[in-house]
Amino acid sequence: MFQFAAGLALSLRHDTGIELDARSFERDRLRKFSLFNFGLRPTTATETLKKWPPVRRGLVNFPWWKIRHGIGVQYVRERGPISQENIAQIGPSAYLHGYWQNERYFADHASEVRRALRIVSPIDPTNQKWLDRIRDRAAISVHVRRSDYTTDAVNQNLYATCDLNYYVNSAEYLAENISSKPYFMVFSDDPEWSAANLRLPGEADFVAHNSGDAFIEDLRLMSACRHHIIANSTFSWWGAWLGENPDRTIVAPANWYRDAVRDLNNPIPPNWIRIPLMANADAASM
Repeated sequence: MFQFAAGLALSLRHDTGIELDARSFERDRLRKFSLFNFGLRPTTATETLKKWPPVRRGLVNFPWWKIRHGIGVQYVRERGPISQENIAQIGPSAYLHGYWQNERYFADHASEVRRALRIVSPIDPTNQKWLDRIRDRAAISVHVRRSDYTTDAVNQNLYATCDLNYYVNSAEYLAENISSKPYFMVFSDDPEWSAANLRLPGEADFVAHNSGDAFIEDLRLMSACRHHIIANSTFSWWGAWLGENPDRTIVAPANWYRDAVRDLNNPIPPNWIRIPLMANADAASM
């Protein structure tokens, strides 16, 4: 979604089309190309890319690669934070290579991105009941991500840990700073653990019925909540950013990554509330 948003904003700046290189999903066991869930019919650059070999992460001599394959485009690789001035210098014919996980890359076209990423698929009766409850109760979304963050050694070393204290402190902050009685709607890839361990200052419900390809329904429900407590997860980032309430308060972890240098480019917008995490928290304690 971040990559699409950055590409869409670039295309709007130059009044050009956008094509998506979705070839990496062919070998991705965890993720699917899912933009069709938003009613989008994006053009995948299949025909154009047939004459291009895939751009690989370790490629260092891209100018030589372009000459060899006759590609007349500007190659822009995200190696770190890219300033607004440098973003403005990206031309109309460009190949964006990176994650682009920061609002700065599309903030000037935020309204168009929101419209493009509206979920338009029909909602089923079960999720409609949850949606009605969320709107009637002015719910606060809480997203807990565990799975690969607690079992994968690479992710454990890369990402900061949103420990239980983070969720309690975030919930207490909102309970003290909103006018309505707090009602929490918890979304998690481990709902059983969340229900057994989260102790929130108010009534809470745990959404556990949307799994697999139904993840889009969790995103729909999250974005309908009045306020948000996110994990350091792009899924909950988008659930909060796409929120329907213009006066929403979004609480996020103060650190996205463990490494301080890498964390300089974390995706948390400056107007979101940052709650500190426990130093060197053990992921297994989540």
